[in-house]
Amino acid sequence: MSSPPAQRSKKWVWFFLLLAALAVTGVTIEIWSNLSQQLTLEKLAAAHDVWRAKGPRDYYLDYEVKREDNPDPAPHAGEKYTVRVTDGKGQPPRPGEFGSMDDLFDEIERRLRADREPGSPRAFVKATFDAGDGHIVHYVHSVMKTRERLEVTVTLRPITASAP
Repeated sequence: MSSPPAQRSKKWVWFFLLLAALAVTGVTIEIWSNLSQQLTLEKLAAAHDVWRAKGPRDYYLDYEVKREDNPDPAPHAGEKYTVRVTDGKGQPPRPGEFGSMDDLFDEIERRLRADREPGSPRAFVKATFDAGDGHIVHYVHSVMKTRERLEVTVTLRPITASAP
């Protein structure tokens, strides 16, 4: 009488199936996380509405702009600006600058609309807004294909009698 053939262990198959499932889950979570962070025109409009309703009319707009541009992908030192805004109006901005918080909102909206144009490279756009008055605290616009990146960090200060 012959003995039954020896069965090979199939545990290694389950190990690799589990490993594949974990990899797919990790990639899915990363994609979902990135998509949920993306700034949309709707999110921007909602924050701008809050800013118009609750934002101060008189303030100092302090902001820093960092740019990385193709063909020079090295990060440039941040350029710092301070603008005095009175009754919602700031100084007329020079190219690449913002004269008020509304100017910054308008520039971000312009970029978001341009990103939607046919043939435009895909951009990662993220913004953080102040919970109280809706002003932009931090904004990033990054285009992987062209290696362009714009980052703006904002601080608002009230205008007081003792302020410069």
